[in-house]
Amino acid sequence: MKPHLPCGTRGRVPFFPERRKVNCEPGCGELVKIGTRDKPAEKLFSNQHKSIKIPKRDGSIGKTDVFSPVMANKFTQGISDIGREVRQIARFCMRGAVILTAKFISGASVRWVDCQPEICQRIYFANHTSHLDPIVIWSMLPENVRDKTRLVAAKDYWSAGPIRRALARLFNAVLLDRRHISIKNTPVMILLEEMGNDYSIVIFPEGGRGNGEQINEFKSGIYYMAKKRPEIELVPVYLDNMNRILPRGMVLPVPMLSRVVFGPPIWIERGERKEAFLQRCREAVLKLKDC
Repeated sequence: MKPHLPCGTRGRVPFFPERRKVNCEPGCGELVKIGTRDKPAEKLFSNQHKSIKIPKRDGSIGKTDVFSPVMANKFTQGISDIGREVRQIARFCMRGAVILTAKFISGASVRWVDCQPEICQRIYFANHTSHLDPIVIWSMLPENVRDKTRLVAAKDYWSAGPIRRALARLFNAVLLDRRHISIKNTPVMILLEEMGNDYSIVIFPEGGRGNGEQINEFKSGIYYMAKKRPEIELVPVYLDNMNRILPRGMVLPVPMLSRVVFGPPIWIERGERKEAFLQRCREAVLKLKDC
């Protein structure tokens, strides 16, 4: 006895391993796939076929209920919504934990000198002495500004290990591969593309970590970014004592007091030479040391 199946059905019927196509009443053109005990159905049935008749081991005919696509869509949509909400809650908790930890370890006092935290596009540039520098700057920003600010970090460091990769995703960081730089793939082009018209970024123009006692000469990247986007505010930031909290070569930070000082924004002037502009940016950071 042949099982009663919807017209156009293709699938594996239990104890009938071959694929078959069975005709039903005229005008019924629903195509479905039937699963077995070991293999789930590949496609759910339509509303027109809420049950099918399949043969049992003893040769009798049994009846099996299946989901309709409408029910299945609601079910899968509900699962995806729950998963999205769980991920958002987990991300929110992780961000809060990172912010509290950064504030506790750094013990930073924040000061804004002739500048206020705003959502407008900015390039925050600071002196660099520790791997904690970008996290501390990001954590000291107000929440509405923080959501629109992306960190810039070295890909070789922040891609090493699952914890660092998770933190990079949490900060929505822009990871730069310093070992594969070409004319068509320069850091300036990458950063401007990632910024778009919405995001601000945090950069360290020294190009590497200093000793904390002096600020090294700035690299030319900030000059070319300011030249291509002259309307963006350039906000200097001075970090004090961060080199003692997480010195070079150390894995665990040592909680200490530090300072984060945000200075007045600057812009590139028309016709300003690269050397003069880089020196002016460096002096803008140095002036905040005594604030």
